[in-house]
Amino acid sequence: MTGSEIALAEATAAAVVLQEALPRSLRPLFGGSFLRSWDLYDEFIFRLTLRVFEGAGLEAATREPGLTPDVAARAGLDPAQALIPLDWILRQLATHDILVAEHTAEGTRWCRSHGPISSLDPTPVREEQAALDPSWLPAYTLAETVARDYVRFLRGEVAGEEVLFSPARFRLWIEYFSNANGLYAVNNRVGAIAAAQWLTDPQPTILELGGGLGSAACALLA
Repeated sequence: MTGSEIALAEATAAAVVLQEALPRSLRPLFGGSFLRSWDLYDEFIFRLTLRVFEGAGLEAATREPGLTPDVAARAGLDPAQALIPLDWILRQLATHDILVAEHTAEGTRWCRSHGPISSLDPTPVREEQAALDPSWLPAYTLAETVARDYVRFLRGEVAGEEVLFSPARFRLWIEYFSNANGLYAVNNRVGAIAAAQWLTDPQPTILELGGGLGSAACALLA
């Protein structure tokens, strides 16, 4: 068996255990393919985050312990935009032992671990996802597109609205907030199942607040 096949088999075994704890109506949503896709996307985000970490000069900025504002200042990042996403980046890398987190009365101090940083190409993860379940790829495209501008955002060279919501990128959101996107659709399906079980009126009136692109309403009606 290949590494991908072994990983899928392990995810399928984990799904069997998980499904025993789930209501019967939700079990079809969380099979082995979903759990493996979830792990793949998590790895993809980690690799993109590591790329941003290196591109923003954060490896040098964390060689000595420092709070998040200290790290931002050392890397020349814009404190008005960078502090909250930078804190998330540092926490993500600490979970992968790239950084060591020291919790103090002042806050969390971050420092590089002693191990080397290996650049990890996100492309093989995307390719495995495409072979397993290509319906997740809109989430990959969106994350990859945002990551390309993330260093500029952290430096204050571009606003978040420009990165996320420029007219040229609107199609990314249409494809992401869709019931055809395996990562996103599960949220709508769980909500739709819950709503259908809660509704007792055979002809209910439904008011959707913040309709967005309507995918949740479509899932409920389906």
